Amino acid sequence: SKTIHVAPVKIGKIIGKGGETIRGLIADHGLANIDVADDGAVAVSGSTTDVDAAISAIEALVAADDKGGGGGGGRGGGREKYAGPMPEVEKTYHSTVVSIKTFGAFVSFEEFPGLEGLCHISELAVERVRNIEKFIEVGDTFDVKVLEVQDDGKLRLSRKAALLDKQKA
Repeated sequence: SKTIHVAPVKIGKIIGKGGETIRGLIADHGLANIDVADDGAVAVSGSTTDVDAAISAIEALVAADDKGGGGGGGRGGGREKYAGPMPEVEKTYHSTVVSIKTFGAFVSFEEFPGLEGLCHISELAVERVRNIEKFIEVGDTFDVKVLEVQDDGKLRLSRKAALLDKQKA
Protein backbone atom coordinates (compact mmCIF):
# COMPACT_ATOMS: atom_id res chain seq x y z
CA SER A 1 0.00 0.00 0.00
CA LYS A 2 1.27 3.50 -0.87
CA THR A 3 0.07 6.95 0.10
CA ILE A 4 0.26 10.10 -2.04
CA HIS A 5 -0.92 13.60 -1.19
CA VAL A 6 -3.21 15.73 -3.34
CA ALA A 7 -4.60 19.22 -2.73
CA PRO A 8 -7.75 18.76 -0.59
CA VAL A 9 -9.77 20.64 -3.26
CA LYS A 10 -8.95 17.78 -5.68
CA ILE A 11 -10.47 15.05 -3.50
CA GLY A 12 -13.86 15.28 -5.23
CA LYS A 13 -12.11 14.65 -8.56
CA ILE A 14 -10.77 11.30 -7.30
CA ILE A 15 -14.04 10.21 -5.68
CA GLY A 16 -16.27 11.34 -8.56
CA LYS A 17 -20.03 11.62 -8.72
CA GLY A 18 -21.51 9.29 -6.13
CA GLY A 19 -18.14 7.52 -5.77
CA GLU A 20 -18.14 6.41 -9.42
CA THR A 21 -14.55 7.43 -10.20
CA ILE A 22 -12.98 5.87 -7.12
CA ARG A 23 -14.94 2.61 -7.55
CA GLY A 24 -13.87 2.55 -11.22
CA LEU A 25 -10.21 2.97 -10.23
CA ILE A 26 -10.49 0.15 -7.67
CA ALA A 27 -12.18 -2.17 -10.20
CA ASP A 28 -9.98 -1.26 -13.20
CA HIS A 29 -6.72 -1.78 -11.33
CA GLY A 30 -7.86 -4.76 -9.21
CA LEU A 31 -7.08 -2.91 -5.99
CA ALA A 32 -7.98 -3.84 -2.43
CA ASN A 33 -8.99 -0.24 -1.63
CA ILE A 34 -8.37 3.48 -2.13
CA ASP A 35 -8.83 5.53 1.01
CA VAL A 36 -9.09 9.30 0.67
CA ALA A 37 -8.64 11.44 3.79
CA ASP A 38 -9.95 15.01 4.21
CA ASP A 39 -6.38 16.38 4.26
CA GLY A 40 -5.69 15.01 0.76
CA ALA A 41 -3.85 11.83 1.78
CA VAL A 42 -4.75 9.10 -0.73
CA ALA A 43 -3.83 5.57 0.42
CA VAL A 44 -3.88 2.99 -2.37
CA SER A 45 -3.71 -0.68 -1.38
CA GLY A 46 -3.38 -3.80 -3.51
CA SER A 47 -0.50 -5.54 -5.30
CA THR A 48 2.47 -3.27 -6.06
CA THR A 49 2.13 -3.13 -9.86
CA ASP A 50 -1.59 -2.37 -9.57
CA VAL A 51 -0.95 0.30 -6.93
CA ASP A 52 1.70 2.05 -9.07
CA ALA A 53 -0.59 2.07 -12.11
CA ALA A 54 -3.49 3.41 -10.04
CA ILE A 55 -1.33 6.16 -8.51
CA SER A 56 -0.28 7.25 -12.01
CA ALA A 57 -3.97 7.33 -13.02
CA ILE A 58 -4.88 9.37 -9.92
CA GLU A 59 -2.01 11.82 -10.52
CA ALA A 60 -3.12 12.24 -14.16
CA LEU A 61 -6.73 12.76 -13.03
CA VAL A 62 -5.74 15.44 -10.54
CA ALA A 63 -3.29 17.17 -12.93
CA ALA A 64 -5.82 17.26 -15.78
CA ASP A 65 -7.95 19.53 -13.63
CA ASP A 66 -5.36 22.34 -13.42
CA LYS A 67 -6.20 23.94 -16.77
CA GLY A 68 -9.06 26.09 -15.47
CA GLY A 69 -12.62 24.97 -16.07
CA GLY A 70 -15.47 24.91 -13.61
CA GLY A 71 -14.79 23.81 -10.05
CA GLY A 72 -15.18 20.04 -9.78
CA GLY A 73 -18.23 18.48 -8.23
CA GLY A 74 -16.99 19.28 -4.72
CA ARG A 75 -17.03 16.41 -2.28
CA GLY A 76 -18.52 13.52 -4.23
CA GLY A 77 -20.19 11.09 -1.86
CA GLY A 78 -17.64 8.40 -1.07
CA ARG A 79 -19.39 5.37 0.40
CA GLU A 80 -17.88 5.84 3.86
CA LYS A 81 -19.36 9.34 4.12
CA TYR A 82 -22.93 7.98 4.54
CA ALA A 83 -23.95 8.93 8.05
CA GLY A 84 -27.66 8.07 8.11
CA PRO A 85 -29.40 5.02 9.60
CA MET A 86 -28.19 1.64 8.38
CA PRO A 87 -30.48 -1.10 7.06
CA GLU A 88 -31.10 -4.03 9.37
CA VAL A 89 -29.32 -7.32 8.74
CA GLU A 90 -31.69 -10.13 7.60
CA LYS A 91 -34.27 -7.57 6.39
CA THR A 92 -35.26 -7.15 2.74
CA TYR A 93 -35.32 -3.74 1.04
CA HIS A 94 -36.29 -2.41 -2.38
CA SER A 95 -33.22 -1.29 -4.36
CA THR A 96 -32.29 0.34 -7.67
CA VAL A 97 -29.17 -0.52 -9.70
CA VAL A 98 -26.85 2.52 -9.90
CA SER A 99 -23.79 0.91 -11.51
CA ILE A 100 -22.73 -2.46 -12.86
CA LYS A 101 -19.25 -3.99 -12.56
CA THR A 102 -18.05 -7.41 -13.70
CA PHE A 103 -18.22 -8.63 -10.08
CA GLY A 104 -21.69 -7.37 -9.20
CA ALA A 105 -24.11 -4.46 -9.08
CA PHE A 106 -24.06 -1.40 -6.82
CA VAL A 107 -27.58 -0.54 -5.69
CA SER A 108 -29.19 2.38 -3.86
CA PHE A 109 -32.19 2.36 -1.54
CA GLU A 110 -35.29 4.59 -1.47
CA GLU A 111 -35.40 4.22 2.32
CA PHE A 112 -31.75 5.25 2.79
CA PRO A 113 -30.94 8.14 0.41
CA GLY A 114 -27.19 8.36 -0.24
CA LEU A 115 -26.46 4.78 0.82
CA GLU A 116 -25.19 2.25 -1.72
CA GLY A 117 -24.33 -1.41 -1.36
CA LEU A 118 -22.88 -4.17 -3.49
CA CYS A 119 -24.94 -7.14 -4.58
CA HIS A 120 -22.20 -9.57 -5.68
CA ILE A 121 -22.76 -11.42 -8.97
CA SER A 122 -23.00 -14.72 -7.04
CA GLU A 123 -25.90 -13.24 -5.02
CA LEU A 124 -27.95 -11.92 -7.95
CA ALA A 125 -29.86 -15.08 -8.83
CA VAL A 126 -30.45 -18.66 -7.75
CA GLU A 127 -28.91 -19.86 -11.01
CA ARG A 128 -25.38 -18.81 -12.02
CA VAL A 129 -25.17 -15.42 -13.74
CA ARG A 130 -22.58 -15.72 -16.52
CA ASN A 131 -22.89 -12.25 -18.04
CA ILE A 132 -24.04 -9.54 -15.66
CA GLU A 133 -24.69 -6.98 -18.41
CA LYS A 134 -27.23 -9.33 -20.04
CA PHE A 135 -28.84 -10.03 -16.67
CA ILE A 136 -29.47 -6.52 -15.28
CA GLU A 137 -29.21 -2.89 -16.35
CA VAL A 138 -28.64 0.38 -14.51
CA GLY A 139 -32.04 1.58 -13.31
CA ASP A 140 -33.44 -1.94 -12.72
CA THR A 141 -35.21 -2.35 -9.39
CA PHE A 142 -35.38 -5.46 -7.22
CA ASP A 143 -35.52 -6.53 -3.59
CA VAL A 144 -32.27 -7.34 -1.81
CA LYS A 145 -31.73 -8.94 1.57
CA VAL A 146 -29.03 -7.46 3.79
CA LEU A 147 -26.65 -10.32 4.67
CA GLU A 148 -24.16 -8.23 6.63
CA VAL A 149 -23.23 -4.67 7.51
CA GLN A 150 -19.42 -4.72 7.75
CA ASP A 151 -17.44 -2.65 10.26
CA ASP A 152 -16.44 -0.17 7.54
CA GLY A 153 -20.11 0.40 6.68
CA LYS A 154 -20.08 -1.70 3.50
CA LEU A 155 -23.19 -3.78 2.89
CA ARG A 156 -23.30 -7.39 1.72
CA LEU A 157 -26.55 -7.77 -0.19
CA SER A 158 -28.34 -10.66 -1.84
CA ARG A 159 -31.12 -10.65 -4.40
CA LYS A 160 -30.96 -14.47 -4.34
CA ALA A 161 -31.77 -14.63 -0.60
CA ALA A 162 -34.69 -12.20 -1.07
CA LEU A 163 -36.09 -14.37 -3.89
CA LEU A 164 -35.73 -17.57 -1.84
CA ASP A 165 -37.45 -15.93 1.17
CA LYS A 166 -40.35 -14.88 -1.08
CA GLN A 167 -40.74 -18.47 -2.36
CA LYS A 168 -40.94 -19.77 1.23
CA ALA A 169 -43.58 -17.21 2.21
